[in-house]
Amino acid sequence: MNKLFVLPMLLLAAGCASTSASPRAAKARPPAALSKEDQSKAIAHYLSSIVYRRVGQIDEAIRELRNAADLSPDSTKLQVNLLGAYYLNEDFENAAIMAQRAVGKEPENVVYHIWLGRIYYQLERFDDAMGAFQSAIEIDPDNAVAYERLAQIEEETNDLVGATGVYRQMLEIAPNSAFLHYRLGLNLVELSDTEGARQSLKRALELDPQLMSAEYLVGVIDLEAGNFDSALEHFRRFLVRNPGHIRTRMNIAAAHARLGNYDRAIGVMTQIIESAEVDARHILLRAYLILRKGEDANSGLAAAPNGAPLLGTLLQALVRKMAGEPYVPLIESIDEIEGDLDFESNVYLSEILSLYGREEAGEFLLDQFRALLNEGLRSRVLETVLARALMSMNRDAEAVEVLEEILRNYGGEKWIHYYLAMVHENLEHSAQTEKHLRACLDYDPNDPDVLNFLGYFLAEEDRKLGEAKELLDRALKMDPENGFFLDSLGWIYYRQGKSELAVEYIRRAIRAMSSDDAILRDHLGDAYLLNGETAKAVAEWRRALILDRELAGVQKKIEKYLPRISE
Repeated sequence: MNKLFVLPMLLLAAGCASTSASPRAAKARPPAALSKEDQSKAIAHYLSSIVYRRVGQIDEAIRELRNAADLSPDSTKLQVNLLGAYYLNEDFENAAIMAQRAVGKEPENVVYHIWLGRIYYQLERFDDAMGAFQSAIEIDPDNAVAYERLAQIEEETNDLVGATGVYRQMLEIAPNSAFLHYRLGLNLVELSDTEGARQSLKRALELDPQLMSAEYLVGVIDLEAGNFDSALEHFRRFLVRNPGHIRTRMNIAAAHARLGNYDRAIGVMTQIIESAEVDARHILLRAYLILRKGEDANSGLAAAPNGAPLLGTLLQALVRKMAGEPYVPLIESIDEIEGDLDFESNVYLSEILSLYGREEAGEFLLDQFRALLNEGLRSRVLETVLARALMSMNRDAEAVEVLEEILRNYGGEKWIHYYLAMVHENLEHSAQTEKHLRACLDYDPNDPDVLNFLGYFLAEEDRKLGEAKELLDRALKMDPENGFFLDSLGWIYYRQGKSELAVEYIRRAIRAMSSDDAILRDHLGDAYLLNGETAKAVAEWRRALILDRELAGVQKKIEKYLPRISE
């Protein structure tokens, strides 16, 4: 388990007072008077514990501290030292008991609440840990340590909305902290609040011009927002300090391309290819740029890379066509090439569309692909890439037409059925979605993603819930910590009316995800409501709306149930 912090024994011996600079931290009260004999024995045991600790015999140190604490049960200092020994020995259960006793004796002592929060964190009792840190903040609203630990837990448990709130509170205490503005900006990026993120990151840069990670992120935000000249300025400043950062150079090429400066963009990509290890994505990105430039197309720079033979061959054929060179043989042979077209589309086609503009690059590629088809050139690869481009542009009805034609012309294949299930689900074609998912399982009955897709689909439809659970159980055996799978199982439990299990699995799902997710927050709100926890339900729906303000039906649920909280 990763440790969030280390508890030094020397601090504990001093009663932990030095762990907080806050003047509001309560001082430890003196222990009750002891007989001279008990006092001597307690001191002897305490000194023995120090000796044992110094030689690394923590178990013996704990034994001696327990003896001392038994003789002096009112000594908070001894209780806290024992807490520290348990902590260092990773006996967090006993450490929690001692911390709880310390808090019980001195409930206004901020330090004890903070240690209790730290111990709960180690036990992965995250809600209890957050409660302890929040108690510390209630006692001392300016306690930076409590805020920092609370924000860390919010981020680690994927509550980005909560973390954002904590950083805003911390900035009220320390408005000129570049680090806090930077952390707030990072969270706002995750929440898709690009303007808020840009403002926070720019403020971080004003306070600390050497904060290069903020410089880079502002460049990315500007690139995605279409502020290409500004993006170039930020990326160039970042490169001064990080000259070998390949991703920044790729972004610079993208900004030049979006401004129509294809020669510069091609030059940047060529420098990357010549200076770094050969990467298929770099070759494909340059091939796209050569194709976009059009004039004097150099097909020699667009050869298909080993890592992407299918998409690479297709782009190479298009560049050859642009250059007036033979290209038809490449299209005619492309279906015989060994490769993973789903992987290439997910990674490389998506990269092209993301860097060079989903609509702009997508429309350009669609025109190129359709021009080949209009010449009478037929290819499963060509038509599948056309369908994937349409799907990436959310043109689902057109994608259905292309995919259905692939099935008619070339016969069945797992991924074509999978793509058809995806677009039919978007179009709310229930029967077709289920049909194609079951066809996928005919080809590969143990694909965990397909098992999850079908299981979740059935849960959404609120039918065949027994089968849906069986599908998710199989998927989770193969990938037990997959956030999407955990959410699907939680949603099945919700449909079955098993509210506590629904809450448990959806909460686990949120923590397992790479980032916070509006749909999962919405699901958690529904599960809390089913469990009779209306206030928690409304809180989760509010989080869902912050993550996705267009999420259907969430605002209506908030308006319906918010008045009931105070009833």
